[in-house]
This record gives sequence, C-alpha cells and structure tokens, in this order.
Amino acid sequence: MIMKDKILIYEDKGRRANFLKAVSEVRDKANELIQLYNDKQPWGRITTIEDFEDLYSDPLALFDKTLFANIDIKAIGGAIPDPKVLAELFKIDRPGFLSALGYAVTSKNDDDCPGCKKSAQTIKVQRVRTSSEFYQYAEFLYFINGTFVLNDEAIKQHADSFNVYASMPQQREIYDHWRGLVEILNCHAVKYSLGQTDKDHICKALKLLQVNGKFLINDMALSEQIKYLK
Repeated sequence: MIMKDKILIYEDKGRRANFLKAVSEVRDKANELIQLYNDKQPWGRITTIEDFEDLYSDPLALFDKTLFANIDIKAIGGAIPDPKVLAELFKIDRPGFLSALGYAVTSKNDDDCPGCKKSAQTIKVQRVRTSSEFYQYAEFLYFINGTFVLNDEAIKQHADSFNVYASMPQQREIYDHWRGLVEILNCHAVKYSLGQTDKDHICKALKLLQVNGKFLINDMALSEQIKYLK
C-alpha cells in the first residue's frame, strides 16, 4: 500500500490487536473502579482526573475520607470514629467496597487485620492497582464527565508505530528490487513451466511466499531487511 511518500511493507496485526485490547481493558477497569466508588456511597463522585488519581492510588482511603466528610459525628477529646462503625450506622456498604477491592472482610476492625492490608494490593474488581498499568496507557484515554473514553487519534498514531514502511530512498530501492524479483520469477515460471519443486526451492532460498503457484513478496522477511536502515 502506497501512502504518499511511504510504502506499507508489513502490518504487525498481533501487536496492534494486543495494544488495542490492553487500552480497552484499562479503560473498562478504571471505569469499573469509579462505578464501584460511586455505587457504594451516596456523597462523593469522581468528576475530575485528580479525583480519579486519589481513588486509584488508595481507594479505601478516599472512601473513608468521604465518610468522615459527610457524617458529622464529633467526640470529646477529638477521638476519631471507626469508619466501619460509621458505615454500619448509615447503612453504607463499606464491606462490599472492601470485598470488591480484594480486602478480606472479617468481623475484626480493619486495623486489627494485617492480612487485610496485604490483600488490598490486588483489586479483584478491575485489578488496576496491581501495576502501573493505568499510567502506561493513560495517554490513550480521555476523561469526560466522570468516565474514561478512548482517545482514538492517539491510539491510531501509536498503533501505526507497529507497522514497517519503506520511506527512505534505500528502503524504497530494496522494495523495488523485491517487487521486480517476483515479477521476473512469475514471468519466467509461465514461460518455462517452472516445476513446483523448483518453486519451493526458490521460495526457501530467496525468502519469498507462494500462493497458488505464484511468487509473492514475504512482507515479514522484507520488513526485516529494511526496518533498521537509516
């Protein structure tokens, strides 16, 4: 495929598909985390990217902060109420939030459960905190009205980097050579009835492909010849 000043030699469809799948999964995971937070309490909403970063970095901390900010219970001496108890008083499904995040929900207070803190490093609902996965793909997402959507233009540009093009004179020269080679071989095969065994040997020696007895350029082999030329 000729694209103005460059010729498409090879499309790495596998890497492209894996990339598109990864971006879509990160979007879905991030939106699932937002939805979980929104569903489990009636006050806070994720409306800015800064809100999401707070949620992403420590979901439980933001959840409890939201409880304290919206439930006005004061104690003499400045004692801080247990967020678990606050949630129970107002029928807030904090256990459901904990469970979805991967916390081991027990009858003990969270502070008395060291295992809970450890298990919280894996978010079962969307697993977005298990690595730097979100930030790896953040540039391919837009945050609009509290939801992540795909940045199609950025995705398209990055996906194009998986392709190999012939754009420089040296690269185009090699492409023209291979194209001329298969044309000559196909012409020769018609004129002189080249046998299948000979065709197979030629394809193996010259790294070409063959479909229905016709010689074709091996795009992957050609891309290896040109992609490192500068």
